[in-house]
Amino acid sequence: MVELKVLNLQFNSFYGEIPVSICKLGYLRVLNLAHNNLSGSIPLCFDNLTTMSDPKYPVQTNNSYWFGVEVQMKSITQVYTSALRYLFSIDLSNNKLNGDIPTGLTRLCNLENLNLSQNDLEGGIPPEIADMKRLESFDLSINQLSGPIPRSLSELDSLGYLNLSFNQLSGPIPSIAHLSTFTNESYIRNDALYGPPLSKNCSGDHGQSEDIHNQHGDDSAVAERASTMGCDRPHHEFVSALDIEWSRELLMSALSLDAFFRGLIGLPLVKPPRCFINRR
Repeated sequence: MVELKVLNLQFNSFYGEIPVSICKLGYLRVLNLAHNNLSGSIPLCFDNLTTMSDPKYPVQTNNSYWFGVEVQMKSITQVYTSALRYLFSIDLSNNKLNGDIPTGLTRLCNLENLNLSQNDLEGGIPPEIADMKRLESFDLSINQLSGPIPRSLSELDSLGYLNLSFNQLSGPIPSIAHLSTFTNESYIRNDALYGPPLSKNCSGDHGQSEDIHNQHGDDSAVAERASTMGCDRPHHEFVSALDIEWSRELLMSALSLDAFFRGLIGLPLVKPPRCFINRR
Protein backbone atom coordinates (compact mmCIF):
# COMPACT_ATOMS: atom_id res chain seq x y z
CA MET A 1 0.00 0.00 0.00
CA VAL A 2 2.99 2.34 0.09
CA GLU A 3 2.22 3.30 -3.54
CA LEU A 4 -1.26 4.51 -2.65
CA LYS A 5 -2.04 7.79 -4.39
CA VAL A 6 -5.51 8.59 -3.05
CA LEU A 7 -6.79 7.96 0.49
CA ASN A 8 -10.33 9.13 1.14
CA LEU A 9 -11.82 8.16 4.50
CA GLN A 10 -14.20 11.07 5.07
CA PHE A 11 -17.55 10.73 6.85
CA ASN A 12 -16.62 7.77 9.04
CA SER A 13 -16.22 7.23 12.78
CA PHE A 14 -12.46 6.96 13.08
CA TYR A 15 -11.06 8.20 16.38
CA GLY A 16 -7.65 8.64 17.93
CA GLU A 17 -4.60 10.36 16.52
CA ILE A 18 -3.50 10.46 12.90
CA PRO A 19 -0.81 7.74 12.77
CA VAL A 20 2.69 8.84 11.78
CA SER A 21 2.83 5.79 9.51
CA ILE A 22 0.68 7.76 7.10
CA CYS A 23 3.86 9.65 6.26
CA LYS A 24 5.22 6.50 4.63
CA LEU A 25 2.84 7.01 1.72
CA GLY A 26 5.33 8.89 -0.40
CA TYR A 27 3.18 8.66 -3.53
CA LEU A 28 0.08 10.14 -1.89
CA ARG A 29 -1.57 12.98 -3.82
CA VAL A 30 -4.99 13.26 -2.15
CA LEU A 31 -5.62 12.73 1.57
CA ASN A 32 -9.11 13.22 2.95
CA LEU A 33 -9.80 12.40 6.61
CA ALA A 34 -12.58 14.97 7.04
CA HIS A 35 -15.69 14.43 9.19
CA ASN A 36 -14.31 11.89 11.66
CA ASN A 37 -13.50 12.05 15.39
CA LEU A 38 -9.74 12.33 15.08
CA SER A 39 -7.87 14.06 17.89
CA GLY A 40 -4.33 14.97 18.87
CA SER A 41 -1.91 17.01 16.83
CA ILE A 42 -1.18 16.92 13.11
CA PRO A 43 1.88 14.68 12.52
CA LEU A 44 5.16 16.56 12.14
CA CYS A 45 6.29 14.25 9.35
CA PHE A 46 3.91 15.35 6.60
CA ASP A 47 6.84 16.76 4.63
CA ASN A 48 7.82 13.11 4.00
CA LEU A 49 4.93 12.91 1.51
CA THR A 50 7.35 13.07 -1.41
CA THR A 51 5.00 13.76 -4.29
CA MET A 52 3.54 16.72 -2.42
CA SER A 53 6.87 18.15 -1.27
CA ASP A 54 9.11 17.62 -4.30
CA PRO A 55 9.02 20.71 -6.55
CA LYS A 56 10.42 18.63 -9.42
CA TYR A 57 7.72 15.99 -9.24
CA PRO A 58 6.29 15.63 -12.77
CA VAL A 59 2.62 16.07 -13.57
CA GLN A 60 1.11 12.68 -14.43
CA THR A 61 -0.14 13.52 -17.89
CA ASN A 62 -0.09 9.89 -19.01
CA ASN A 63 -1.99 8.43 -16.06
CA SER A 64 -5.76 8.36 -16.07
CA TYR A 65 -7.99 7.42 -13.14
CA TRP A 66 -11.08 5.32 -13.68
CA PHE A 67 -12.63 6.41 -10.40
CA GLY A 68 -13.99 9.68 -9.09
CA VAL A 69 -12.95 11.34 -5.84
CA GLU A 70 -15.05 13.93 -4.05
CA VAL A 71 -12.99 16.95 -2.96
CA GLN A 72 -14.06 20.16 -1.25
CA MET A 73 -12.01 22.98 -2.70
CA LYS A 74 -12.73 26.71 -2.68
CA SER A 75 -15.87 26.03 -0.62
CA ILE A 76 -17.27 23.87 -3.44
CA THR A 77 -17.55 20.08 -3.35
CA GLN A 78 -17.06 18.36 -6.65
CA VAL A 79 -15.97 14.99 -8.01
CA TYR A 80 -12.57 14.85 -9.67
CA THR A 81 -11.98 12.15 -12.30
CA SER A 82 -9.72 12.94 -15.24
CA ALA A 83 -8.44 16.08 -13.50
CA LEU A 84 -7.39 13.99 -10.50
CA ARG A 85 -3.92 13.43 -11.97
CA TYR A 86 -3.23 17.16 -11.58
CA LEU A 87 -4.60 17.52 -8.03
CA PHE A 88 -2.72 17.65 -4.72
CA SER A 89 -5.06 18.01 -1.74
CA ILE A 90 -5.21 17.51 2.05
CA ASP A 91 -8.51 17.79 3.94
CA LEU A 92 -8.46 17.23 7.71
CA SER A 93 -11.53 19.34 8.45
CA ASN A 94 -14.35 18.59 10.90
CA ASN A 95 -12.32 16.68 13.46
CA LYS A 96 -10.96 17.44 16.96
CA LEU A 97 -7.33 18.08 16.04
CA ASN A 98 -5.39 20.41 18.33
CA GLY A 99 -1.97 21.93 18.71
CA ASP A 100 -0.06 24.11 16.27
CA ILE A 101 -0.04 23.94 12.50
CA PRO A 102 3.23 22.05 11.89
CA THR A 103 5.87 23.70 9.75
CA GLY A 104 6.18 20.42 7.84
CA LEU A 105 2.83 21.12 6.20
CA THR A 106 4.22 24.30 4.67
CA ARG A 107 6.91 22.27 2.91
CA LEU A 108 4.28 20.61 0.72
CA CYS A 109 5.01 22.98 -2.14
CA ASN A 110 2.83 21.10 -4.65
CA LEU A 111 -0.29 21.28 -2.50
CA GLU A 112 -3.21 23.10 -4.13
CA ASN A 113 -5.91 22.55 -1.51
CA LEU A 114 -5.45 22.62 2.27
CA ASN A 115 -8.51 22.44 4.52
CA LEU A 116 -7.95 22.38 8.29
CA SER A 117 -11.25 24.02 9.22
CA GLN A 118 -13.51 23.09 12.17
CA ASN A 119 -10.86 21.73 14.51
CA ASP A 120 -9.25 23.05 17.73
CA LEU A 121 -5.94 24.18 16.26
CA GLU A 122 -4.04 26.80 18.27
CA GLY A 123 -1.07 29.07 17.82
CA GLY A 124 -0.39 31.28 14.86
CA ILE A 125 -0.46 30.92 11.10
CA PRO A 126 3.13 29.93 10.21
CA PRO A 127 4.82 32.59 8.03
CA GLU A 128 6.42 29.73 6.06
CA ILE A 129 3.03 29.36 4.39
CA ALA A 130 4.55 31.51 1.65
CA ASP A 131 6.51 28.45 0.49
CA MET A 132 3.31 26.80 -0.74
CA LYS A 133 3.42 28.59 -4.07
CA ARG A 134 0.78 26.43 -5.77
CA LEU A 135 -1.84 26.76 -3.03
CA GLU A 136 -5.21 27.77 -4.49
CA SER A 137 -7.59 27.07 -1.61
CA PHE A 138 -6.75 27.61 2.08
CA ASP A 139 -9.34 27.11 4.84
CA LEU A 140 -8.46 27.57 8.52
CA SER A 141 -11.91 28.68 9.67
CA ILE A 142 -13.46 27.70 13.02
CA ASN A 143 -10.33 26.99 15.04
CA GLN A 144 -8.57 28.72 17.96
CA LEU A 145 -5.79 30.34 15.95
CA SER A 146 -4.36 33.57 17.31
CA GLY A 147 -1.85 36.28 16.48
CA PRO A 148 -1.53 38.35 13.32
CA ILE A 149 -2.10 37.33 9.73
CA PRO A 150 1.43 36.91 8.34
CA ARG A 151 2.28 39.30 5.52
CA SER A 152 3.91 36.38 3.72
CA LEU A 153 0.42 35.07 2.95
CA SER A 154 0.21 37.75 0.29
CA GLU A 155 3.01 36.00 -1.63
CA LEU A 156 0.69 33.17 -2.64
CA ASP A 157 -0.17 34.39 -6.12
CA SER A 158 -2.28 31.32 -6.95
CA LEU A 159 -4.52 31.70 -3.89
CA GLY A 160 -8.11 32.10 -5.02
CA TYR A 161 -9.96 31.13 -1.84
CA LEU A 162 -9.08 32.09 1.73
CA ASN A 163 -11.12 31.51 4.88
CA LEU A 164 -9.68 32.58 8.24
CA SER A 165 -13.04 33.31 9.86
CA PHE A 166 -14.11 32.29 13.39
CA ASN A 167 -10.69 32.32 15.04
CA GLN A 168 -8.89 34.63 17.47
CA LEU A 169 -6.65 36.41 15.00
CA SER A 170 -5.64 39.97 15.83
CA GLY A 171 -4.15 43.11 14.33
CA PRO A 172 -4.66 44.68 10.93
CA ILE A 173 -5.38 42.69 7.79
CA PRO A 174 -2.35 43.18 5.54
CA SER A 175 -3.56 45.45 2.75
CA ILE A 176 -1.02 44.20 0.27
CA ALA A 177 -1.28 42.30 -2.99
CA HIS A 178 -4.42 40.20 -3.38
CA LEU A 179 -5.13 39.79 0.35
CA SER A 180 -7.17 42.96 0.10
CA THR A 181 -9.29 41.46 -2.68
CA PHE A 182 -10.90 38.82 -0.47
CA THR A 183 -14.33 39.60 0.91
CA ASN A 184 -15.55 40.19 4.46
CA GLU A 185 -16.44 36.51 4.82
CA SER A 186 -12.76 35.51 4.70
CA TYR A 187 -12.02 37.30 7.98
CA ILE A 188 -15.23 37.60 10.06
CA ARG A 189 -15.54 36.62 13.74
CA ASN A 190 -11.98 37.45 14.68
CA ASP A 191 -12.80 40.05 17.33
CA ALA A 192 -9.37 41.68 17.45
CA LEU A 193 -8.86 41.73 13.69
CA TYR A 194 -9.50 44.98 11.84
CA GLY A 195 -9.04 46.82 8.61
CA PRO A 196 -10.52 46.44 5.12
CA PRO A 197 -12.41 44.50 3.95
CA LEU A 198 -13.95 44.05 7.43
CA SER A 199 -16.80 46.47 8.03
CA LYS A 200 -15.50 47.45 11.46
CA ASN A 201 -12.67 49.41 13.03
CA CYS A 202 -10.18 48.45 15.70
CA SER A 203 -12.44 49.60 18.54
CA GLY A 204 -15.11 46.95 18.19
CA ASP A 205 -17.16 44.54 16.19
CA HIS A 206 -19.55 46.11 13.70
CA GLY A 207 -20.59 43.86 10.90
CA GLN A 208 -19.65 40.35 12.00
CA SER A 209 -23.17 39.21 12.72
CA GLU A 210 -23.24 36.61 9.94
CA ASP A 211 -24.38 33.27 11.24
CA ILE A 212 -21.86 30.45 11.24
CA HIS A 213 -24.38 28.31 9.38
CA ASN A 214 -24.15 30.57 6.35
CA GLN A 215 -20.65 29.28 5.75
CA HIS A 216 -20.65 25.73 7.03
CA GLY A 217 -24.25 24.59 7.41
CA ASP A 218 -25.68 22.97 10.51
CA ASP A 219 -25.16 19.50 11.92
CA SER A 220 -28.38 18.16 10.43
CA ALA A 221 -27.21 19.13 6.95
CA VAL A 222 -23.90 17.39 7.54
CA ALA A 223 -25.68 14.30 8.84
CA GLU A 224 -28.02 14.25 5.86
CA ARG A 225 -25.06 14.59 3.51
CA ALA A 226 -23.25 11.72 5.22
CA SER A 227 -26.31 9.47 5.03
CA THR A 228 -26.58 9.97 1.28
CA MET A 229 -23.02 8.71 0.83
CA GLY A 230 -23.65 5.21 2.16
CA CYS A 231 -23.41 1.79 0.56
CA ASP A 232 -26.74 2.10 -1.22
CA ARG A 233 -25.24 4.01 -4.14
CA PRO A 234 -22.05 3.77 -6.22
CA HIS A 235 -19.14 5.63 -4.76
CA HIS A 236 -15.36 5.49 -4.53
CA GLU A 237 -14.70 6.87 -1.07
CA PHE A 238 -11.61 4.76 -0.55
CA VAL A 239 -9.51 4.29 -3.66
CA SER A 240 -6.00 3.53 -4.74
CA ALA A 241 -4.26 3.50 -8.09
CA LEU A 242 -5.84 0.10 -8.71
CA ASP A 243 -9.37 -1.31 -8.61
CA ILE A 244 -10.14 -1.16 -4.91
CA GLU A 245 -13.41 -0.21 -3.22
CA TRP A 246 -14.08 -0.52 0.49
CA SER A 247 -17.52 -0.72 2.00
CA ARG A 248 -18.53 2.40 3.89
CA GLU A 249 -20.69 0.11 6.00
CA LEU A 250 -17.52 -1.56 7.26
CA LEU A 251 -15.76 1.73 7.94
CA MET A 252 -18.68 3.40 9.67
CA SER A 253 -18.10 1.34 12.83
CA ALA A 254 -15.98 3.19 15.36
CA LEU A 255 -12.35 2.29 14.83
CA SER A 256 -9.01 3.74 15.78
CA LEU A 257 -7.39 5.17 12.66
CA ASP A 258 -4.06 3.92 13.95
CA ALA A 259 -5.39 0.35 14.21
CA PHE A 260 -6.91 0.60 10.75
CA PHE A 261 -3.75 2.02 9.28
CA ARG A 262 -1.47 -0.58 10.84
CA GLY A 263 -3.49 -3.16 8.94
CA LEU A 264 -3.62 -1.08 5.79
CA ILE A 265 0.05 -0.25 5.44
CA GLY A 266 1.08 -3.90 4.97
CA LEU A 267 -1.60 -4.82 2.46
CA PRO A 268 -0.60 -5.55 -1.15
CA LEU A 269 -2.35 -3.72 -3.97
CA VAL A 270 -4.78 -6.52 -4.79
CA LYS A 271 -8.54 -6.75 -5.02
CA PRO A 272 -10.00 -7.23 -1.51
CA PRO A 273 -12.12 -10.25 -0.52
CA ARG A 274 -15.72 -10.26 -1.69
CA CYS A 275 -17.03 -9.32 1.75
CA PHE A 276 -15.23 -5.96 1.51
CA ILE A 277 -16.53 -5.04 -1.93
CA ASN A 278 -19.12 -2.31 -1.97
CA ARG A 279 -22.64 -3.63 -2.51
CA ARG A 280 -24.52 -1.93 -5.36
